[in-house]
Amino acid sequence: MRPQDDVKQQVQQYAEATRAAAGSDTFPQANTNVSACEGAAGELSDPDSVYYIQGIYQASVPADQQLEALRKTRQAWEDTGYTITEDRTFPDGQRGQVAAKSGDGFSFSLSSGDAPAMLLLIGSPCYRTPGS
Repeated sequence: MRPQDDVKQQVQQYAEATRAAAGSDTFPQANTNVSACEGAAGELSDPDSVYYIQGIYQASVPADQQLEALRKTRQAWEDTGYTITEDRTFPDGQRGQVAAKSGDGFSFSLSSGDAPAMLLLIGSPCYRTPGS
C-alpha cells in the first residue's frame, strides 16, 4: 500500500536524476498520470484503489548530443543498479533509445524525438491505495 502522492514524488525524483544524467537543463513539458492496473484476466482496476503512476517528460537536448545523452543515461542507470532492457541506435545513426528496470519495479525509457526533444517515460509498479 502506498499513497499516490508518494509515488508521484518518487517518479519526479527519478525524472530529475535522469534529466541531470542526460545533460538537459529543464523539462519543457512534464506530466504524471494515475492509471488503472490490469489484472491477470485483463480486467482493469479502479485507479482510486489499485493504480500505477506514469511520468511523461520532454527533455531538450540538441540533436548532435542525443546519442551522448543516451550513453550518459545508460551509465547512470547501470551505476544505480538498474537492469538495462534496451539500448539501440535508430537507423539514422543520430538518435536512439535506452530503457531499464529498477530493483523496486519502476520502468524507464529515454528516447530521441524530433530534435531537440527527447522523451522520458517512467512507470511505477502497481500499488494499492491505503484504506481501499
